Amino acid sequence: MKYVIMNLGGDEVPILFPESHALSHAQVVEGIRAVKVPEGPGWCRAYQRAEVVSAGFYRDGVCSGKSISLGDLESRPTEDARIIEREGCGAYYAAGLLKEGDSFSFSCKCMVTINPQPTGE
Repeated sequence: MKYVIMNLGGDEVPILFPESHALSHAQVVEGIRAVKVPEGPGWCRAYQRAEVVSAGFYRDGVCSGKSISLGDLESRPTEDARIIEREGCGAYYAAGLLKEGDSFSFSCKCMVTINPQPTGE
């Protein structure tokens, strides 16, 4: 799995997605920053300025490597693995391609699931 850790609203949140998809770390970050949430009478991009903390690869409980698409941003092996595996959270995986309009669900402020919505095609 590939992963990015982002600071979303003061919490470091892991986003995991399959290596088998042609999705880069940078594309996932772009998708998270594009998410719109209700605010007052309209919508806002709640995570438009969300900080990317680290990125890399997660295999068998081990974090390693770096993201070339995010300018060689390094993983933090021990800390990232702890965040991904933190008690009560487990790892949520991003499935499919991420694009604006996809739904996101947050659980216990420590993980993100990306659920692409059918486009009707």
